[in-house]
Amino acid sequence: MEVEPYQFEPTVSEEESSASDDSSDVFSDDVNEDRIGHVEWCICGNCVPMHTGRESTCCRENAKSCDKIPPAMSCVTDNENFNAVCTNPAVIETAFNQYLENEGPIDDESLNEYVCITFTYRYVAYRQYTYWIHKKLGRKIRIPIPSCVVKQIRESFPSEGGNYKGFEYAH
Repeated sequence: MEVEPYQFEPTVSEEESSASDDSSDVFSDDVNEDRIGHVEWCICGNCVPMHTGRESTCCRENAKSCDKIPPAMSCVTDNENFNAVCTNPAVIETAFNQYLENEGPIDDESLNEYVCITFTYRYVAYRQYTYWIHKKLGRKIRIPIPSCVVKQIRESFPSEGGNYKGFEYAH
């Protein structure tokens, strides 16, 4: 028996696929442009200004993340499980090791070891959040992460120069 690439990846039903197609329209480049540069749109009180409209979302605007917000708290980042799953260095390191096993090493010799590790830990933390809230989205399906979550992950695994890539749709 031969192993084929993505042989064991979960498949997406037509219903899920059309739902994800609808969500990409919601987060197109021209959506939420009026939110850039301020946080008046933030409901939870923990968001920061983002560089694009599609990144300018609050955890309170997503029903699945709202389900993870404890009573009497305002933000998904207040949930102790958020910190355990998304910002705990030991958990992120373990998830990173699993990522390396599945995806292989990062091939960018221009990055020094610290930059590479913190960049990768942020990437893994974003993946952890997505799995925690949405489960598996499917291959090449990405959705923006709320500003408050991005802020907390960036604070936990900061970029040496304060430069961050931002959200990109899969190509």
